[in-house]
Amino acid sequence: MASSAWELQKAVFTALTNDAPLTALLGGPRIYDDVPNGAALPYVTFGQSTVRDWSTGTDPGHEHLFTLHIWTRVTGERVAHQIMSALRD
Repeated sequence: MASSAWELQKAVFTALTNDAPLTALLGGPRIYDDVPNGAALPYVTFGQSTVRDWSTGTDPGHEHLFTLHIWTRVTGERVAHQIMSALRD
């Protein structure tokens, strides 16, 4: 059985690659777990993820934290902030 963290990452990946404003900023669905050789910039990668048990005495629960990295060649932070805003949306 797949872990809940992996299932969440797959769902986030699907949502991001299907998000038109984000893919327009990236020039395509450039969201990677493993960046292919020669990948065009800009792109987004999945970073570290952590799962914390937040279960109570009666109910199971988990908090999922994960990092997304933005990679670009553009000088300055404007493009990275635009991509970050689209990721949040």
